[in-house]
Amino acid sequence: MTLSVGAPPAGGWLAPATVPLTATVNALGNTITRVQFLSEGQVVGEDATSPYTLNWAISTAGTRSVLARVV
Repeated sequence: MTLSVGAPPAGGWLAPATVPLTATVNALGNTITRVQFLSEGQVVGEDATSPYTLNWAISTAGTRSVLARVV
């Protein structure tokens, strides 16, 4: 799986912001129920259809890590 973050607007993201995330998954014949997007260990959203995307709304400034989990 590959997790991609959309390109920031000119000047970067400023809070509040919406950050586009996309998970590209090669199912290799397996069933995928959904992809969950997580930040700091908490699910911030999920998508059950390919391409798996989330427009992640962030309300406060700061640095965050994000990952995706295939279910």
